[in-house]
Amino acid sequence: PAVHTSIGAFYVSRGGAVDVPAMVEALLAAAKQRGATVETETPAVYWRETPDAAILEVGRGPDDTEELRADRLLLTIGQGYPPFPELQRLGLRGIKGQTVRVRRPESLPGPRCPLSGRGYVVPDGNTLILGSNYDNNFDDLTPDADATAYIREKTARMVPGVDETEIVDVRAGVRVKYTDSTLPLLGPLPRRDRLWTFTALGSKGLLTAPLLALALPEYLQDPSGIPDAVRPPTK
Repeated sequence: PAVHTSIGAFYVSRGGAVDVPAMVEALLAAAKQRGATVETETPAVYWRETPDAAILEVGRGPDDTEELRADRLLLTIGQGYPPFPELQRLGLRGIKGQTVRVRRPESLPGPRCPLSGRGYVVPDGNTLILGSNYDNNFDDLTPDADATAYIREKTARMVPGVDETEIVDVRAGVRVKYTDSTLPLLGPLPRRDRLWTFTALGSKGLLTAPLLALALPEYLQDPSGIPDAVRPPTK
C-alpha cells in the first residue's frame, strides 16, 4: 500500500542474470522450429509501404539487393537505428553499459542470493557478475577500464572483496531508450500503417519485451489497443 504507480508495476519474485547472446540464439532456434525463416547478416537497406504491403529492401552481396514483402514490417533494430532518418526522428538514444565477471572471493563460501542496490551482484557458479554503468558518450563498444573500476568499487559496498578478486570477463553493450520516457516504444511509425517499430527497451527490456510481445498479435489486428504510454510519437 505504500507504493503507488500510475502505469502499473512488476513484481519480480527472484533475481538472476541472462546471457543475452545465448538467449538470442535460443530464441532464433525456437522461431525456426516453429516455421519462421531466419536470416542473419542480411542488412536492411530501405523500407517503404504501399496500400497493400510493407516492403523491405535487403542487401544480397556487395552489389545486389532484394525486396521482401509482408503485411506488416516490425523494425526491432535497437542500436542499429542511426543510419535511418525515420528512426532517428523518434528521439532514441544509445547508452553504453558494462558487466564485469569476477572470481568469487574466498571470503564468500556457500550459496549467495542476487543483490541489487548500488548496482547488482549475481552469483554464477564460482564467479559473480557485477553491473553496471551508464555511459551517454561513447565511440565504440570496447570495455572501458575506468567503468570496470567504477562497477567494482560500487558493488564492493554490497559485497566486500569484489573489487580485489580476479577479473574473469568484461562485456559492453548498448541500451536504447526513448528520450522522453523510460518505457519502450511499440506501434506504427509516424504517418505509417504497415511499418511498425519495437524499440527503446532500455535496461529493463528482458522484463518489458516479453510482456508486450504476448500482446503484439492483438495490437497488429487492432492498433487502438496499444497503450498510449508506449506508442511511438506521432510527429
